[in-house]
Amino acid sequence: MLPTRRFRRPPVGPSCLRALVIAMLGACSISAFPAGAAAATRPATATSIARLTTLTPHTVSASPSAVVDLGGVGYFIAGIAGGGDPETLQNYAAIALMRTDGTAAGTTVVKTFASTDPETFTPPQLSASGGALWFKARATTADRFALWRSDGTTAGTVRAWTAAWGPEPFDPTILAATPTALAIGDAAFGSRTLVRIDTVGGSAHAITSVPERGIGRVAFDSAGTVYFTSDALFTATLWRDVDGVATNLTAEAGSGPTLRLDTFLDLSLTAVGTHVYFVRADDAHGNEPWVSDGTVAGTHLAVDATPGPAGSTSIHVVSTPAATFITTDAAAFRDTGTGPMALPALAGTQPTAMGGALYVLKDGWLDRLDDGADALVGLTPVAPTPAGSPFVVLGGALYFASGADLWRTAGTAETTTRLGTVPPLPSSGGHGGEFGGDRFGVAGGIVYFRGADPVTGEELWRVGEGGAPRLVADLGRGSVGGPSRPAPSLGDTGFLFAGDTELGNPDDATGSRWTNPHLVATDGTSAGTRTVATFADGQAPTEVVRLGSRLFFVLTPPSAGQGSELWTADAHGARRIALPSRLPPGTVEHLVVAGDRLFFAVTGAGDLRQRLAFLRRGTVHVVETLPGDEIGTAPTWAAMGPEVVFPRKDGVDTVLWRSDGTRRGTRPIPRTEARSVDTDLHGLGRHVVFGSARGAATSRVWVTDGTRRGTHPLGRRTIGGIATFVAGPKGAAYVATRTEAGAGLAGSGAATTLWRTDGRAGGTRLVYRAATDDEALGDVVRVGRSIAFTTSRELGQGAGLWRTDGTRGGTERLAAPTTPGPFGSLAAVGGRLYLDGPGPSASSVLWTSDGTAKGTHPDASPEAAGVTLDGPSSRAGRRAAVVATTADGHGLLLGLTPGSGANHW
Repeated sequence: MLPTRRFRRPPVGPSCLRALVIAMLGACSISAFPAGAAAATRPATATSIARLTTLTPHTVSASPSAVVDLGGVGYFIAGIAGGGDPETLQNYAAIALMRTDGTAAGTTVVKTFASTDPETFTPPQLSASGGALWFKARATTADRFALWRSDGTTAGTVRAWTAAWGPEPFDPTILAATPTALAIGDAAFGSRTLVRIDTVGGSAHAITSVPERGIGRVAFDSAGTVYFTSDALFTATLWRDVDGVATNLTAEAGSGPTLRLDTFLDLSLTAVGTHVYFVRADDAHGNEPWVSDGTVAGTHLAVDATPGPAGSTSIHVVSTPAATFITTDAAAFRDTGTGPMALPALAGTQPTAMGGALYVLKDGWLDRLDDGADALVGLTPVAPTPAGSPFVVLGGALYFASGADLWRTAGTAETTTRLGTVPPLPSSGGHGGEFGGDRFGVAGGIVYFRGADPVTGEELWRVGEGGAPRLVADLGRGSVGGPSRPAPSLGDTGFLFAGDTELGNPDDATGSRWTNPHLVATDGTSAGTRTVATFADGQAPTEVVRLGSRLFFVLTPPSAGQGSELWTADAHGARRIALPSRLPPGTVEHLVVAGDRLFFAVTGAGDLRQRLAFLRRGTVHVVETLPGDEIGTAPTWAAMGPEVVFPRKDGVDTVLWRSDGTRRGTRPIPRTEARSVDTDLHGLGRHVVFGSARGAATSRVWVTDGTRRGTHPLGRRTIGGIATFVAGPKGAAYVATRTEAGAGLAGSGAATTLWRTDGRAGGTRLVYRAATDDEALGDVVRVGRSIAFTTSRELGQGAGLWRTDGTRGGTERLAAPTTPGPFGSLAAVGGRLYLDGPGPSASSVLWTSDGTAKGTHPDASPEAAGVTLDGPSSRAGRRAAVVATTADGHGLLLGLTPGSGANHW
C-alpha cells in the first residue's frame, strides 16, 4: 500500500481531501493489461462513475424542481453535494438532471452540470415539450449557460442551442411551455430577445424588435400565439408575436388616460382561450385587470374592480369551460362572454379550477363553487390559511396546504383527506417561494413534491402508499468537508473512515480532532453504501489493517496524553477490544498482521515503556516489555513471514528486532553495517525492506531476512532512501527512491528512481531513472501484472504516464499532456488506469488508460471536467470507492467501474 502523501491542509473548506492520496492495489485487480499488450480500440465511453454518497450528513437542501413526466418516468433537477450555508441553502457543488421511480434506489443521476450562481439561485426550471425535457445549465463553471435537451438518457442529454435561434451570449430561461412549443428569454437584465422554439418540428425564430427595457411574463394562447409583457419607462405594455414580428397591443395614440409611472408589469399574464389577461395601471383606475384579443382595438380594461385611482391588489384570473373569473382583494367577477358580473362569494380569494368547478380556501374551510352557481359549497374545515394559498391539480386530484398539513381532494367531502405534515408547506415561508406548482409534479401515477423537514432540508418527497407523505431521497446531504482515511476491503465490501471536520495539525493524529467520525461500507453502488458505525467526537481512526474477515484499527484521542483504544469492525458494526489488566492504560500503536496474529504495542501512560502483545483467535496475549529507550516517532513495523520486525533505540542508533510471539523468540537482528533505521519498514514476504543511514551519509535501501548473512543493501549500486514501496506480481516489489543529490523537485526529497526487487541482491534492478534533476516520480500503482507511475518536472511541465513490466526495456511512456500541468492521483480498477490531468483549458479532467499509448486519453465527456481523484479508498470486486474533489473544491465518495456505459455521477 502506498504511504499517504501529505499536503498542507487549508484552514477551512472541503479541499482537505487532497490529503488522501492512497492507492489500494495488488491482487485486487481482476483483469489487467499485460506487458506489451496490443493497442485496444477505445470504447465509446470507458469510464463509468457513480456518485455513491456524500459522507457528511449536513442538513443541506437539494431544492429539487417540480417533477416532470416523460414517458411515464419522473424527471427533476436538483442541487447535489451541497456544503454551503445551510441557512440560505445555497452554494451547490453541482446540479443534476435526475430521474426517479419514487424510491431512493430508483432515484439516479442522468447528467451532472456545474452549479448555478449561489447569489441568484432559485429552484431550477424543467419543462417537457415535444417528447423531450428542456432546461438551462452549463457543463462547467467556465461555460456560459445554454439550453439543453434530453430524452431521459445520459447520451441523449445534449446542448440544444444553435446560432440560428438567436445571438449569443444568451442566458436562456424558459418563460412558457406547451406540449409543442417553448418561449425562451434571456435572463440578463434589460434583455430584448425572446426566442420561440417549436419543439415538434424543431424550427425557431427570435423576436428581437422589442424597443423596451425588458421582457416580463410570457404566455401562449390556445392557438399557439405568443404574448408577452414588457416595460417602457415603468409602464406595462402587452405584445403579440406573429412570425417573429412583435406588435405592441397597448400602443398609445396620444389620447386616452395617462399611464401611471408606478405600475408594475409582473403581476400576471393569463391566457384564456384566444384572449389574454394582464395587469396595467393609469391615473384614473390604478392597477386593474386588462384583456386583449390580439389586436390593438381589442386591448382594453377588463373591469374596474375597485373604482377610483387606488386600484386593486391580488388580481387573479382563472377559467372553467363555461366562464372566466376575475378576483381581487375586495371584489370578484364572472364573465360568460357577455361581460363581467359581480360574484361576491369569491371576493378576496385565489380560486383554482378543476373540471367544471372552482375551489377556494376561505374562512377556515375548503369550498367548491360549481359552474353557474353563486354560493359556495363547504367540503371540510381546515386550519386557518393565509389568503392566496394556491392549489395544485395533478392526476385528477387537487392538492393544497393548510397550516403545515398537506391535503388532497377529488372534489367531494368524502374524498377530501389530510395526508400528513411535512413542514414547511404553508403558503409562505421557507426556501423556494410559495406553496404551488413549482413544488409539485406527477409522473407514472405518483405525485411528487418539494418538501422539507429539519433533518433533511428541502428534498424530494412523494405522496406514498396510504396517502402519507414520505421522503424519496435525501439528495443534498453535504460535501465531504472533513478528513477521510481508507481501509482494506472485506470480500466485496470496501470501507472508508470519514469525519465532518478535523481541527489541529492534519499531519499529526495526536494533534487533530475529528467531529462525527464514522465508518462507511460500500459495495460500489449507491444502495450498497452505508454508515456501519459512528464514534465519539475527537477520536481519529489510524492504522487500519485486515485480519481474516475483520478490520482492526486504533481510535486515537484528540490530544496526546490520553489513551487510545483497539477496535475491530466488519460490515455489520464495530466494537472495542478489551485489553488484559497486565497492559496499563496507554497508547495502542504499530498494528501489524503476521500470519494469523495481529501484533501491536502498548505504551503505558507516564512510564513510556512499550509492551509487545498480539491478538490471536479473539484473545490478547502479552509477550514482554520491550527493551531500549523510547523514541518519539518510531518508524512503522512490518511482517516478515509469521514474525513481526520492529525498530528499537540503542544509544544513538535505531536497530531492528524480530519476534515470533514468544519471549525467547523476541530478539535483536544481528548488527551489520546498516547502522540506524530511518524509514518505515516494508514487508516483502519473508524479507523486510527499510532505509538505513550510515553515519552522516544519505539513507540507502536495505533488506533483511532476520539473519546477519541475509541483511544487506539492495543491489550493487547505491539506492537512495525509500519514497514509495509497492507490492508487485510474483513476490517482487517496486521501490521508488529519493535522490542523493540534485536540485528542483529532486532536492525536495521526491522520488527520482524506480527499482524492482525480490529481496535478493541479485534480484534487484533499476527500472526507471529521472532524466533531469527537476524531474520526480509521482504515484506508483500496480495494475495486474504491470506497474504504472507518473512523472513531472517543476511547474507541472513534462508530465507523463508510464507503464513497466519490471525491466528498463519494458518501460514505456503512455501519455504526455499537450497542455502544461501535472498528472494527479492514479487509480487502478479492473485492469484500467484512471487519473486526473490537464485538459484543453488547463483545468483538471479525468484520464483513462487501457495500458497502451493509443488507449490513453482524457475523457471528453462534460462530467469528467474539473474532477480530481484523491485516491482509491476501498475496493469491492471490480469496483472501487474513490474520493474525488470537484472543480469548486467539494468532495464526493464515488463508485468507479470500467464499462461501456456513459459517465454519470
